Amino acid sequence: MLINTHVLDAAVDVGIEYVFVMGTGCAYPKRLEGQVLYEEDYLDGVPEATNDAYAYAKRGMLVHVEALREEGVLDYCYCLPANIYGPHDNFHPEHSHVVAGLTRRFVEAGDDEVTIWGTGRPSDTSSTVTMLSVMKQAAVVLTDSGGIQEETTVLGVPCLTVRPNTERPITTSEGTNRLVADRSRESIQAAFAEAVQQPRRPCRSEGWDGRTAPRIVDALEAWAMS
Repeated sequence: MLINTHVLDAAVDVGIEYVFVMGTGCAYPKRLEGQVLYEEDYLDGVPEATNDAYAYAKRGMLVHVEALREEGVLDYCYCLPANIYGPHDNFHPEHSHVVAGLTRRFVEAGDDEVTIWGTGRPSDTSSTVTMLSVMKQAAVVLTDSGGIQEETTVLGVPCLTVRPNTERPITTSEGTNRLVADRSRESIQAAFAEAVQQPRRPCRSEGWDGRTAPRIVDALEAWAMS
Protein backbone atom coordinates (compact mmCIF):
# COMPACT_ATOMS: atom_id res chain seq x y z
CA MET A 1 0.00 0.00 0.00
CA LEU A 2 2.91 2.35 0.75
CA ILE A 3 4.33 1.67 -2.72
CA ASN A 4 0.98 2.71 -4.23
CA THR A 5 0.85 5.89 -2.15
CA HIS A 6 4.46 6.93 -2.81
CA VAL A 7 4.19 6.36 -6.56
CA LEU A 8 0.94 8.34 -6.85
CA ASP A 9 2.30 11.15 -4.68
CA ALA A 10 5.38 11.35 -6.91
CA ALA A 11 3.21 11.30 -10.04
CA VAL A 12 1.20 14.24 -8.75
CA ASP A 13 4.33 16.15 -7.71
CA VAL A 14 5.91 15.91 -11.16
CA GLY A 15 2.69 16.65 -13.03
CA ILE A 16 1.87 13.30 -14.60
CA GLU A 17 -1.63 13.52 -16.06
CA TYR A 18 -2.55 9.85 -16.64
CA VAL A 19 -1.67 6.61 -14.86
CA PHE A 20 -2.36 2.97 -15.70
CA VAL A 21 -3.08 0.95 -12.57
CA MET A 22 -3.09 -2.85 -12.21
CA GLY A 23 -5.81 -4.18 -9.95
CA THR A 24 -6.64 -7.80 -9.12
CA GLY A 25 -9.64 -10.08 -9.31
CA CYS A 26 -8.71 -11.30 -5.82
CA ALA A 27 -10.19 -8.11 -4.39
CA TYR A 28 -13.78 -8.91 -5.40
CA PRO A 29 -16.12 -9.71 -2.50
CA LYS A 30 -16.03 -13.26 -1.16
CA ARG A 31 -19.84 -13.43 -1.38
CA LEU A 32 -19.62 -13.33 -5.20
CA GLU A 33 -17.51 -16.47 -5.45
CA GLY A 34 -18.73 -18.58 -8.36
CA GLN A 35 -20.86 -15.77 -9.81
CA VAL A 36 -20.46 -13.42 -12.76
CA LEU A 37 -18.39 -10.41 -11.66
CA TYR A 38 -19.26 -6.84 -12.59
CA GLU A 39 -17.18 -3.70 -12.12
CA GLU A 40 -19.74 -2.06 -9.86
CA ASP A 41 -19.45 -4.96 -7.38
CA TYR A 42 -15.69 -4.53 -6.87
CA LEU A 43 -15.84 -2.67 -3.53
CA ASP A 44 -19.21 -4.01 -2.37
CA GLY A 45 -18.27 -6.55 0.28
CA VAL A 46 -15.45 -8.19 2.18
CA PRO A 47 -12.82 -9.99 0.07
CA GLU A 48 -11.60 -13.56 0.61
CA ALA A 49 -9.84 -13.63 3.99
CA THR A 50 -6.70 -15.29 2.63
CA ASN A 51 -6.26 -12.38 0.20
CA ASP A 52 -7.39 -9.51 2.41
CA ALA A 53 -4.12 -7.58 2.82
CA TYR A 54 -3.35 -7.77 -0.90
CA ALA A 55 -6.98 -7.09 -1.83
CA TYR A 56 -7.33 -4.01 0.37
CA ALA A 57 -4.06 -2.57 -0.96
CA LYS A 58 -5.42 -2.89 -4.50
CA ARG A 59 -8.80 -1.48 -3.50
CA GLY A 60 -7.10 1.40 -1.72
CA MET A 61 -5.27 2.38 -4.88
CA LEU A 62 -8.55 2.47 -6.81
CA VAL A 63 -10.08 4.78 -4.20
CA HIS A 64 -6.93 6.92 -4.26
CA VAL A 65 -6.84 7.43 -8.05
CA GLU A 66 -10.60 8.04 -8.17
CA ALA A 67 -10.21 10.78 -5.56
CA LEU A 68 -7.39 12.33 -7.59
CA ARG A 69 -9.57 12.28 -10.70
CA GLU A 70 -12.49 13.91 -8.87
CA GLU A 71 -10.11 16.68 -7.80
CA GLY A 72 -8.97 17.14 -11.39
CA VAL A 73 -5.38 16.19 -10.57
CA LEU A 74 -4.94 13.24 -12.93
CA ASP A 75 -6.90 10.62 -14.87
CA TYR A 76 -6.45 6.86 -14.73
CA CYS A 77 -7.25 3.44 -16.13
CA TYR A 78 -7.73 0.70 -13.54
CA CYS A 79 -7.24 -2.73 -15.13
CA LEU A 80 -8.44 -6.02 -13.67
CA PRO A 81 -6.53 -8.86 -15.39
CA ALA A 82 -8.42 -12.12 -14.99
CA ASN A 83 -6.64 -15.40 -14.30
CA ILE A 84 -9.19 -17.41 -16.27
CA TYR A 85 -8.62 -19.80 -19.14
CA GLY A 86 -10.17 -20.11 -22.57
CA PRO A 87 -9.45 -20.19 -26.31
CA HIS A 88 -6.63 -17.64 -26.05
CA ASP A 89 -4.89 -19.12 -23.00
CA ASN A 90 -1.37 -20.55 -23.10
CA PHE A 91 -1.71 -24.31 -23.65
CA HIS A 92 2.02 -24.97 -24.09
CA PRO A 93 2.88 -28.48 -22.79
CA GLU A 94 5.67 -27.13 -20.54
CA HIS A 95 5.07 -23.40 -20.01
CA SER A 96 1.34 -23.18 -19.27
CA HIS A 97 -0.43 -22.91 -15.93
CA VAL A 98 -2.12 -25.85 -14.25
CA VAL A 99 -5.67 -25.71 -15.67
CA ALA A 100 -4.58 -25.03 -19.26
CA GLY A 101 -1.80 -27.62 -19.05
CA LEU A 102 -4.13 -30.32 -17.73
CA THR A 103 -6.76 -29.43 -20.32
CA ARG A 104 -4.27 -30.03 -23.11
CA ARG A 105 -3.13 -33.33 -21.61
CA PHE A 106 -6.69 -34.60 -21.26
CA VAL A 107 -7.56 -33.64 -24.83
CA GLU A 108 -4.43 -35.22 -26.29
CA ALA A 109 -4.82 -38.38 -24.21
CA GLY A 110 -8.27 -39.14 -25.60
CA ASP A 111 -9.40 -42.36 -23.94
CA ASP A 112 -5.96 -43.03 -22.41
CA GLU A 113 -5.17 -42.38 -18.76
CA VAL A 114 -3.34 -39.23 -17.63
CA THR A 115 -1.01 -39.48 -14.64
CA ILE A 116 -1.04 -36.46 -12.32
CA TRP A 117 1.48 -36.25 -9.50
CA GLY A 118 0.41 -35.45 -5.96
CA THR A 119 -2.47 -36.47 -3.76
CA GLY A 120 -4.73 -33.49 -4.40
CA ARG A 121 -4.81 -32.77 -0.67
CA PRO A 122 -4.67 -28.99 -0.06
CA SER A 123 -1.89 -27.50 2.05
CA ASP A 124 -2.38 -24.64 4.49
CA THR A 125 -0.58 -21.87 2.60
CA SER A 126 -3.28 -19.29 3.22
CA SER A 127 -0.92 -16.48 4.14
CA THR A 128 2.50 -15.22 3.16
CA VAL A 129 3.82 -15.92 6.66
CA THR A 130 2.58 -19.51 6.52
CA MET A 131 4.03 -20.02 3.06
CA LEU A 132 7.42 -18.65 4.10
CA SER A 133 7.38 -20.88 7.17
CA VAL A 134 6.67 -23.95 5.02
CA MET A 135 9.49 -23.02 2.62
CA LYS A 136 11.94 -22.33 5.44
CA GLN A 137 11.40 -25.81 6.86
CA ALA A 138 11.63 -27.57 3.49
CA ALA A 139 14.66 -29.60 2.47
CA VAL A 140 14.02 -28.70 -1.19
CA VAL A 141 11.30 -26.67 -2.88
CA LEU A 142 10.02 -28.08 -6.18
CA THR A 143 8.07 -25.73 -8.48
CA ASP A 144 7.18 -25.03 -12.09
CA SER A 145 6.53 -21.33 -11.42
CA GLY A 146 8.70 -18.29 -10.83
CA GLY A 147 6.75 -17.05 -7.85
CA ILE A 148 8.83 -18.48 -5.00
CA GLN A 149 12.36 -18.62 -6.39
CA GLU A 150 13.31 -15.29 -4.80
CA GLU A 151 11.97 -16.33 -1.40
CA THR A 152 13.91 -19.60 -1.43
CA THR A 153 17.05 -17.69 -2.40
CA VAL A 154 16.72 -15.32 0.56
CA LEU A 155 16.00 -18.29 2.86
CA GLY A 156 18.88 -20.30 1.42
CA VAL A 157 16.62 -23.25 0.59
CA PRO A 158 17.46 -25.26 -2.56
CA CYS A 159 14.82 -24.76 -5.25
CA LEU A 160 14.21 -26.87 -8.36
CA THR A 161 12.24 -25.16 -11.12
CA VAL A 162 10.98 -27.77 -13.58
CA ARG A 163 11.24 -25.58 -16.66
CA PRO A 164 13.93 -24.82 -19.25
CA ASN A 165 13.92 -21.11 -18.34
CA THR A 166 12.88 -18.66 -15.66
CA GLU A 167 11.70 -15.06 -15.54
CA ARG A 168 13.98 -14.61 -12.50
CA PRO A 169 17.42 -15.60 -13.85
CA ILE A 170 19.24 -13.94 -10.96
CA THR A 171 17.98 -16.75 -8.73
CA THR A 172 20.01 -19.22 -10.81
CA SER A 173 23.15 -17.10 -11.19
CA GLU A 174 23.30 -15.87 -7.58
CA GLY A 175 20.62 -17.78 -5.71
CA THR A 176 19.61 -21.31 -4.81
CA ASN A 177 17.42 -21.97 -7.84
CA ARG A 178 18.28 -24.64 -10.39
CA LEU A 179 16.43 -25.26 -13.65
CA VAL A 180 15.42 -28.80 -14.53
CA ALA A 181 14.55 -28.76 -18.22
CA ASP A 182 13.93 -32.50 -18.45
CA ARG A 183 10.53 -33.13 -16.87
CA SER A 184 10.93 -36.89 -16.60
CA ARG A 185 10.54 -38.47 -13.18
CA GLU A 186 14.10 -39.83 -13.30
CA SER A 187 15.60 -36.40 -14.05
CA ILE A 188 13.64 -34.67 -11.30
CA GLN A 189 14.51 -37.37 -8.76
CA ALA A 190 18.21 -37.09 -9.63
CA ALA A 191 18.12 -33.29 -9.30
CA PHE A 192 16.28 -33.61 -5.98
CA ALA A 193 18.83 -36.07 -4.60
CA GLU A 194 21.62 -33.64 -5.49
CA ALA A 195 19.82 -30.55 -4.18
CA VAL A 196 18.99 -32.05 -0.81
CA GLN A 197 22.74 -32.38 -0.13
CA GLN A 198 23.41 -28.68 -0.75
CA PRO A 199 24.30 -26.52 2.28
CA ARG A 200 21.97 -23.63 2.96
CA ARG A 201 23.42 -20.32 1.74
CA PRO A 202 20.97 -17.42 2.16
CA CYS A 203 21.48 -14.73 -0.48
CA ARG A 204 20.08 -11.22 -0.86
CA SER A 205 20.82 -9.77 -4.28
CA GLU A 206 21.28 -6.09 -5.05
CA GLY A 207 18.02 -4.20 -4.77
CA TRP A 208 16.38 -6.76 -2.48
CA ASP A 209 16.30 -4.31 0.42
CA GLY A 210 12.60 -3.47 0.73
CA ARG A 211 13.14 0.05 -0.64
CA THR A 212 11.57 -0.32 -4.08
CA ALA A 213 9.08 2.50 -3.55
CA PRO A 214 11.71 5.20 -2.79
CA ARG A 215 13.71 4.11 -5.84
CA ILE A 216 10.60 4.42 -8.04
CA VAL A 217 9.99 7.91 -6.68
CA ASP A 218 13.62 8.89 -7.35
CA ALA A 219 13.39 7.54 -10.91
CA LEU A 220 10.17 9.46 -11.58
CA GLU A 221 11.67 12.67 -10.23
CA ALA A 222 14.81 12.22 -12.31
CA TRP A 223 12.69 11.56 -15.41
CA ALA A 224 10.51 14.59 -14.78
CA MET A 225 13.52 16.87 -14.31
CA SER A 226 15.36 15.62 -17.41
